Amino acid sequence: MGLRTFTLLFLFLFAACVQAHEKILPLEHAIMYEPVSRVQQLLRAGEQLTVRACEYAGVRTPIVQLLYAYFRQAIDCYRAGAVLARDTQINLSREQVHEFLNILLLHANDVHDVRELLLLGADASYVDTAGHNALFYARQRGHEDTVRILEHENKKIYERLLEYVQEKKLTKDFLETYFNGLNRLSINRAYAELDWHSVLYLAVQQDYYEGVKLLLAFDALGTQEVLSLALRCAGKKVIRLLIDYGARLYRIPDFLSVIVRENLQAPEIVKWLAPITSYDQRNCALITACLCANESLVQLLLAHGASAVYEDDNGVSALLAAIVGHNLSVVRCILGHNHTALTDSQREITKTLFPAAYEMLIK
Repeated sequence: MGLRTFTLLFLFLFAACVQAHEKILPLEHAIMYEPVSRVQQLLRAGEQLTVRACEYAGVRTPIVQLLYAYFRQAIDCYRAGAVLARDTQINLSREQVHEFLNILLLHANDVHDVRELLLLGADASYVDTAGHNALFYARQRGHEDTVRILEHENKKIYERLLEYVQEKKLTKDFLETYFNGLNRLSINRAYAELDWHSVLYLAVQQDYYEGVKLLLAFDALGTQEVLSLALRCAGKKVIRLLIDYGARLYRIPDFLSVIVRENLQAPEIVKWLAPITSYDQRNCALITACLCANESLVQLLLAHGASAVYEDDNGVSALLAAIVGHNLSVVRCILGHNHTALTDSQREITKTLFPAAYEMLIK
């Protein structure tokens, strides 16, 4: 066989394959060009409804109305406990019906159709193979009323997301729906209800470890920003998670002092971080613990290498901070270590404001 003959044969076979692949099925042809009665006849004869048939139906209102009627019957069958909606003569599974409803929603041109589809259970969050949802196409077509309805539906997804985070019941499946429904917008979309903070911020604020973990797995942004919040109110697991996802402790000034001053779970976090933080961080945290009159944290920081001799940039030492904190046990704790002596003026102030501590100093 010559090269020319072989080439022609190859092209013929290729064209035949393409034609076979793109062949229009009888039901698809009827939906595009034939009367409603013919479509009904084919459906009753068991012709399989396809995705492409639903796409074609979008431009013919009578056909759409016919499919609504069939799908309504199918949904009634499901509610009655049927696995397949055989009474509709379409023999579709519940999943297939919902997929076709979603496809019809993508192509719906009329406000009444959109409302009908949503009532039947079409999902405004559904995206096609191009990554677009019904809202995208409605905007593209310039249908303002339809856009408003679909925007409202998509807002419900945001509200559900907030609710799931607040109630600590966020799931992977819901986040996948969230991404689809919002046309893959950032998980950090701001909300007035959150005072313009992100959903991730809300999860961290509630120390919701599983929720934070899920959000980060879905590429939630802002780990560095929410780390500052986590240091004030979240537990060790959430803080460690944010660090694992790229947040940097060293970018937050006096982060150990922030934990000591504000975090109710400070003992566990300080025990973890103190050994791996700088000398200055530990010492500043010790001064803060003394000011807060938190004896357990003072002892913990001293045990992990904080120095009672250290003075900060304002000349405040751990002993002076303990006196200002007005806690005799903390003063006694600092006096039990090598510490910076008070100046004469500081001693006089202590004598006036905290006589019991002054008595300890002069012994």
